[in-house]
Amino acid sequence: MPPKFHAILPLAFLSGCTTTSASEFVPMIDQSALSTSAPGIWKSDGYGYILDNTGAPKVYNVVGDFCQLITVDQESPLIYFDRLRIDSRRQKLFLSSFTEPHEIGFKRIDDLPDSCLAQAATDALSVFDVFAETYAQHYAFFGTHGVDWAQATAKARAGLTAESSEQDLVEAFIGLLSKLKDGHVS
Repeated sequence: MPPKFHAILPLAFLSGCTTTSASEFVPMIDQSALSTSAPGIWKSDGYGYILDNTGAPKVYNVVGDFCQLITVDQESPLIYFDRLRIDSRRQKLFLSSFTEPHEIGFKRIDDLPDSCLAQAATDALSVFDVFAETYAQHYAFFGTHGVDWAQATAKARAGLTAESSEQDLVEAFIGLLSKLKDGHVS
């Protein structure tokens, strides 16, 4: 949901959220509601997110051993949510939107993974591996499009080195994505 939409959500709707014995609904007019309602560290079920809510909310992209903070220059997924639900044991958090029918679930974890605290490698092969693994974990339609992702990524990776240029990397990505023939992927 675009950030401007938060300003026009009717306050009456937001204050109409209810509490049940199984879970607590909390309207989120801004991220401060998230910080106070669900402090801690949370890992999404799917989607590849870790939410560090121990202070101002921070979101990390996570795949395999890769973890990177989403910076202010990037679009945080938090802008798309305007409400949360937390289970009575305060171990599961669900973020949703007034405009969407589904929730994204998170489970409480004790600490940020070490990979979120370390500097991520930025050489061409490391970046390629993160790209390939991200699609392997989160894209559901390889079979529909007749793509053997493991074979395609192995072939593309063989044409790269750690010192490959950004242009070489982009061309490898384009070559892989074009195999999908999927208008939702670019």
